[in-house]
Amino acid sequence: MLFRSDDRPAALLALASPLLILLALVGLLHRTGTARWEALPALLIGSGLLLTSVHHRRRRRKELLRSLRQHTRESMPSAIPEPLASAAAKQGTAAEQVKQDVVDHGGQHR
Repeated sequence: MLFRSDDRPAALLALASPLLILLALVGLLHRTGTARWEALPALLIGSGLLLTSVHHRRRRRKELLRSLRQHTRESMPSAIPEPLASAAAKQGTAAEQVKQDVVDHGGQHR
């Protein structure tokens, strides 16, 4: 089964605007003269519905991403994860040791 029974109306509505645009284009191709104007409203409505759907989808995705980032920031106690923080601390102590060696030996190499 391609769609669950509760997803079928949503799937048909998702296909409605592209099918309306397709129908309008077929109508434009098969009509001549001023009769072509009769297909224009279907083309404009289908295009408007499709563009509105794309706009709403982008806005929802952007809001979801913003929410995920905010939740991640709130759940993390610091900006640096623990393994990286401990590695940075070890590097810091190694750098301090090198500085101390330079000071103790007056910049001479061992």
